[in-house]
Amino acid sequence: MARISPFQAFHRVRNQLPYPEAVFFARKHVYWHRVGLTDTAGSNSPGTLTFFNAAKSSNLTNLPQAGRLPSNHFFAIEKIGIFIEQGRDIAGNAEALAAAYEGSGTSTAPQDDPADIAEAIRLLYQEGIVNMTVGNRKVVEDVFGLHNFPWGSVPCVDAAFAAETTDTTATLSYLQALARSGDAHSSNGWWFDPSVPIFPDKQIEFTINWSGLTLDTLADLVVRVGMFGQLLTTTGF
Repeated sequence: MARISPFQAFHRVRNQLPYPEAVFFARKHVYWHRVGLTDTAGSNSPGTLTFFNAAKSSNLTNLPQAGRLPSNHFFAIEKIGIFIEQGRDIAGNAEALAAAYEGSGTSTAPQDDPADIAEAIRLLYQEGIVNMTVGNRKVVEDVFGLHNFPWGSVPCVDAAFAAETTDTTATLSYLQALARSGDAHSSNGWWFDPSVPIFPDKQIEFTINWSGLTLDTLADLVVRVGMFGQLLTTTGF
């Protein structure tokens, strides 16, 4: 095959055409970023979260550098997925039981009700407004509601079981249950046909706006955004 430029090779990969595999390497890939919900307004309001603006770090994001691809990376977005998760904090550590379990009402027992957490997840999927810009292109503009975006389906509460613990004054019984955003499926997500190109050094901006939404509990929830597609690098073998 005649020598071609990286842009020509990327065009061939996007259109499922042959390309010089000894020079370029194409494969399926996902870039992801996890951001924790925090009370930005003092009233359990998550405000606006920004994604893909952090340096590569384990459990945080695998984008090679903040806000852009390096000079030898070309990426075609085929799907965006948003997953609202619980059970692991941003550092990847198991969260405290108080974030996931329903307590007996005693201060020493876990306090958050799984039903409240599931309702918070439902509202976050219902009320978020998504925007995404790559360079000077609006890829997603003011899309209201995340029901088209999630990796999972609907909020649900995993099977619960009774547990006991003893403090200095009494033995406490409580219900242990974990809320999550649903079961992953290949059809979940926001699909692009044709795929959307991200060229090297183009600024990537991705936000979810929850301004005005107030929740009963934020429950240490973490939002994970994934960009699924085809990655081409020019490093060869």
